[in-house]
Amino acid sequence: MAKSKFSGLQQWEAHGLQCLIREGHDCLNGYVKLPSPLAKKYESYDDVDLINLECHGGLTYGPNEDGWIGFDTAHWGDFWPDEELGKHAPNTLKSRKNLKACGITSMWQERHNTWTIERLKEEVESLACQVKELAEKRC
Repeated sequence: MAKSKFSGLQQWEAHGLQCLIREGHDCLNGYVKLPSPLAKKYESYDDVDLINLECHGGLTYGPNEDGWIGFDTAHWGDFWPDEELGKHAPNTLKSRKNLKACGITSMWQERHNTWTIERLKEEVESLACQVKELAEKRC
Protein backbone atom coordinates (compact mmCIF):
# COMPACT_ATOMS: atom_id res chain seq x y z
CA MET A 1 0.00 0.00 0.00
CA ALA A 2 1.45 3.36 -1.01
CA LYS A 3 1.60 5.82 1.85
CA SER A 4 -0.71 8.79 1.32
CA LYS A 5 0.39 12.38 1.82
CA PHE A 6 -2.68 12.52 4.10
CA SER A 7 -0.99 10.81 7.02
CA GLY A 8 -1.57 10.15 10.66
CA LEU A 9 -0.69 8.04 13.66
CA GLN A 10 -1.67 4.70 12.19
CA GLN A 11 -2.45 3.62 8.66
CA TRP A 12 -3.64 0.17 7.52
CA GLU A 13 -5.88 -1.55 5.00
CA ALA A 14 -9.36 -2.97 5.70
CA HIS A 15 -11.86 -4.31 3.16
CA GLY A 16 -9.39 -3.36 0.43
CA LEU A 17 -9.41 0.34 1.43
CA GLN A 18 -6.85 2.56 3.12
CA CYS A 19 -7.72 3.48 6.71
CA LEU A 20 -6.13 6.07 8.96
CA ILE A 21 -6.18 7.49 12.48
CA ARG A 22 -5.19 11.11 13.03
CA GLU A 23 -4.94 13.38 16.03
CA GLY A 24 -7.68 15.93 16.54
CA HIS A 25 -8.37 18.44 19.29
CA ASP A 26 -8.34 16.44 22.52
CA CYS A 27 -9.21 13.27 20.60
CA LEU A 28 -8.31 10.89 17.77
CA ASN A 29 -10.30 10.70 14.53
CA GLY A 30 -10.90 8.00 11.92
CA TYR A 31 -10.66 8.14 8.12
CA VAL A 32 -11.21 5.93 5.07
CA LYS A 33 -9.98 6.66 1.54
CA LEU A 34 -12.73 6.39 -1.06
CA PRO A 35 -11.95 4.27 -4.11
CA SER A 36 -11.05 6.42 -7.12
CA PRO A 37 -14.44 6.27 -8.91
CA LEU A 38 -16.25 7.40 -5.73
CA ALA A 39 -13.65 10.03 -4.85
CA LYS A 40 -14.28 11.72 -8.19
CA LYS A 41 -18.06 11.51 -7.82
CA TYR A 42 -18.57 13.21 -4.45
CA GLU A 43 -17.67 16.75 -3.40
CA SER A 44 -18.96 16.76 0.20
CA TYR A 45 -19.74 14.32 2.97
CA ASP A 46 -23.26 15.76 2.75
CA ASP A 47 -23.78 14.17 -0.69
CA VAL A 48 -26.76 11.85 -0.65
CA ASP A 49 -24.88 8.52 -0.74
CA LEU A 50 -22.20 9.53 1.77
CA ILE A 51 -24.63 11.00 4.30
CA ASN A 52 -26.16 7.52 4.68
CA LEU A 53 -22.86 5.97 5.79
CA GLU A 54 -23.06 5.14 9.48
CA CYS A 55 -20.21 6.08 11.77
CA HIS A 56 -19.90 7.71 15.17
CA GLY A 57 -21.50 11.13 14.97
CA GLY A 58 -21.75 10.91 11.17
CA LEU A 59 -19.11 12.00 8.68
CA THR A 60 -17.45 15.29 9.59
CA TYR A 61 -14.65 15.43 7.01
CA GLY A 62 -14.09 15.20 3.27
CA PRO A 63 -13.78 14.03 0.77
CA ASN A 64 -10.51 15.90 0.34
CA GLU A 65 -8.55 16.03 -2.93
CA ASP A 66 -7.24 12.51 -2.28
CA GLY A 67 -10.70 11.10 -1.50
CA TRP A 68 -10.39 10.78 2.29
CA ILE A 69 -13.58 10.94 4.38
CA GLY A 70 -13.72 10.78 8.15
CA PHE A 71 -15.41 11.26 11.48
CA ASP A 72 -14.32 12.65 14.83
CA THR A 73 -14.61 11.48 18.40
CA ALA A 74 -15.17 14.93 19.86
CA HIS A 75 -18.93 14.85 20.31
CA TRP A 76 -20.78 15.55 23.55
CA GLY A 77 -19.89 12.82 26.02
CA ASP A 78 -16.89 11.48 24.08
CA PHE A 79 -13.80 10.99 26.20
CA TRP A 80 -10.26 9.75 25.63
CA PRO A 81 -8.52 8.66 28.85
CA ASP A 82 -5.08 10.18 29.46
CA GLU A 83 -3.52 6.70 29.50
CA GLU A 84 -4.91 5.92 26.03
CA LEU A 85 -3.75 9.24 24.54
CA GLY A 86 -0.35 8.83 26.20
CA LYS A 87 0.19 5.47 24.48
CA HIS A 88 -0.97 6.54 21.02
CA ALA A 89 -0.99 10.35 20.79
CA PRO A 90 1.44 11.94 23.25
CA ASN A 91 1.22 15.34 21.50
CA THR A 92 -2.54 15.43 22.04
CA LEU A 93 -2.08 14.46 25.69
CA LYS A 94 0.57 17.17 26.14
CA SER A 95 -1.80 19.75 24.63
CA ARG A 96 -4.59 18.61 26.98
CA LYS A 97 -2.28 18.94 30.00
CA ASN A 98 -1.19 22.44 28.91
CA LEU A 99 -4.83 23.52 28.65
CA LYS A 100 -5.60 22.10 32.09
CA ALA A 101 -2.57 23.93 33.55
CA CYS A 102 -4.07 27.17 32.24
CA GLY A 103 -7.39 26.36 33.89
CA ILE A 104 -9.08 25.33 30.65
CA THR A 105 -10.89 22.03 30.91
CA SER A 106 -12.36 19.94 28.17
CA MET A 107 -15.67 21.12 26.78
CA TRP A 108 -16.75 17.48 26.91
CA GLN A 109 -17.36 17.17 30.65
CA GLU A 110 -19.94 14.40 30.28
CA ARG A 111 -17.83 11.26 30.01
CA HIS A 112 -20.29 8.56 29.11
CA ASN A 113 -18.62 7.49 25.86
CA THR A 114 -15.04 6.38 26.54
CA TRP A 115 -12.82 5.72 23.51
CA THR A 116 -9.87 3.38 23.02
CA ILE A 117 -7.67 2.90 19.97
CA GLU A 118 -9.20 -0.56 19.46
CA ARG A 119 -12.73 0.84 19.49
CA LEU A 120 -11.75 3.57 17.03
CA LYS A 121 -10.19 1.01 14.68
CA GLU A 122 -13.41 -1.04 14.78
CA GLU A 123 -15.44 2.04 13.86
CA VAL A 124 -13.06 2.93 11.02
CA GLU A 125 -13.20 -0.62 9.66
CA SER A 126 -17.00 -0.60 9.83
CA LEU A 127 -16.97 2.60 7.75
CA ALA A 128 -14.54 0.97 5.28
CA CYS A 129 -16.92 -1.98 4.88
CA GLN A 130 -19.80 0.39 4.10
CA VAL A 131 -17.69 2.35 1.60
CA LYS A 132 -16.74 -0.91 -0.12
CA GLU A 133 -20.44 -1.87 -0.39
CA LEU A 134 -21.28 1.59 -1.76
CA ALA A 135 -18.48 1.31 -4.33
CA GLU A 136 -19.77 -2.06 -5.48
CA LYS A 137 -23.26 -0.59 -6.01
CA ARG A 138 -22.17 2.68 -7.65
CA CYS A 139 -19.09 1.78 -9.70
